[in-house]
Amino acid sequence: MSLLALPSTREEGWRWSSLAELPALAEAAPKRARHHNLDELWLGCGGPRLVFVDGRFDADASDPSPVALGPVEADAEGHPLARLAEGQAGWTLTLGRGQAPAHTIEIIHIATGGACHLPARIALGEDAQASVVESFVGDGWANRLTMIELGRSARLMRSLRLTQDTGFVSLREVARVGQGASLVTVALVTGGA
Repeated sequence: MSLLALPSTREEGWRWSSLAELPALAEAAPKRARHHNLDELWLGCGGPRLVFVDGRFDADASDPSPVALGPVEADAEGHPLARLAEGQAGWTLTLGRGQAPAHTIEIIHIATGGACHLPARIALGEDAQASVVESFVGDGWANRLTMIELGRSARLMRSLRLTQDTGFVSLREVARVGQGASLVTVALVTGGA
């Protein structure tokens, strides 16, 4: 029997959500048997690259600068799935006033079965700008909580590629957008999941 506390379809916000397979995924162990060809997954943006396998950072396959890794201050604001990512190690992008990486930041999340919970924080100061592409591949439950804070006139472009073969991807974003700031998130969803 699963100890995972899930919302009921009797709750209005979850009426059309099928969470039936999550308890089994929450209790399953990652298989780590399937290897992905990272060369096929990168978009070739020429910027920082991060790889997470089952929610754990793969330093050998990554070049993270200016993205920091470690504990992330996150508040799921009571969201029943996102709260599972609170207190976990994750990634943080912090840019000061007017800063902008020269290239898009690419992040690949590989799931090999089971569940992984990963928080992230993006904080852009006044007039800072960044572009981030996150790709989700494999199978299992990829659960993400992203905290976004944009200062005055900051600009953030996020693209999400959800291409998992099987399983479940849950994304929760909490954003504070300053005066004149711009947050654009685009999601491409394909695959069996």
